[in-house]
Amino acid sequence: MQRKPSATSHKVFIADRGNVQFWYPEDWKVAPQKSGSIKFEDPGEDCVTAKY
Repeated sequence: MQRKPSATSHKVFIADRGNVQFWYPEDWKVAPQKSGSIKFEDPGEDCVTAKY
């Protein structure tokens, strides 16, 4: 089931051939890490929001 959040602009991160879908705000920073994970950061916070 796909559900997109409404009211603000979002992007979607899809992993594991579509088994994982993560909608995140357009202004978040997303960057691959040397360890092979992906880092999602909310620019308004001083912490990492999620790693996959």
